Amino acid sequence: MVIQSLDRRLLYGLFALAFLFWLNIGFGLLQPATGSFILKWVPSAILAFIVYRHRTSWRSFLLFCAVLIQSIGAVILDFDRSGYVLYSLAFTGLAHLCYCAQFLPTVETLKKMQPVRWLLVLALLVYALLYGSFVADHLPMRMQWPVIFYMILLTLAGSLGILSGLSWLVVVGMLFFILDDSVFSWHLFVSPIPANHFITWPTYIAGQTCIVLGCIRR
Repeated sequence: MVIQSLDRRLLYGLFALAFLFWLNIGFGLLQPATGSFILKWVPSAILAFIVYRHRTSWRSFLLFCAVLIQSIGAVILDFDRSGYVLYSLAFTGLAHLCYCAQFLPTVETLKKMQPVRWLLVLALLVYALLYGSFVADHLPMRMQWPVIFYMILLTLAGSLGILSGLSWLVVVGMLFFILDDSVFSWHLFVSPIPANHFITWPTYIAGQTCIVLGCIRR
């Protein structure tokens, strides 16, 4: 499916708003109570609108839900990055369930799968096991099972994204999500990363954008 002129204008607006939010992170011009959460949410809403414009099946509806639900999880963190993390995990985990259903490949797709995609899945599983085991040792008791369950959902969504047979943009998008969550979890549970927002925000919005563009151009 071809990206239309309206979609391009929407994407330009998305990138402009995303850049403004990125600047806001550095200069602290707006706080959640004064509207920064709106600046953070609107780029995802634009992506959801693009998905709606290109809806073709129930998979489109799942992608629409995934983008919007994930955006709620991201906005929650804008109010309190540590106190509300469990609520954010709940919404983002639900979004990854939607991604899993959206990416679910057919048997025929799996039979024709490129070997490099299987190797990527293997590498992702090894990374998830090693990194997840390391982070788990640093988790507070009340956070262990929620975070581990979330990691499983993220790994499953990433693996199915790779095996979906969709555009490589989808694969890149899921890898952006994994990088985003890896940096955030390290910062929150292992050791603070100075200015980590400058990494997590671009990787989050880049991940959503790549996945949406990859899916509507299937």
